[in-house]
Amino acid sequence: PTENNMNTVEFTLETNAKPGARFDWDYGDGKTLSTTDPTRLTHEYTPAHSPQEFNITLLVTDGPCKVSREDTVTLTSSPIL
Repeated sequence: PTENNMNTVEFTLETNAKPGARFDWDYGDGKTLSTTDPTRLTHEYTPAHSPQEFNITLLVTDGPCKVSREDTVTLTSSPIL
């Protein structure tokens, strides 16, 4: 994951899954997304405090095969100078 600004995170995925594979994202903040076009996604978080961690899970279903991956995003606010 890559942070674009304080609350928006970009997820870039390289995959060799077959067309029609399903990608189920759990962004760790109660929001989810199911898509068949996963190459570049953004998600906006609303952190309750700083810093705050969100545990992201991606489940890829490609025919009978399922693979999952987990990662963590930590959002911090910068002090205003």
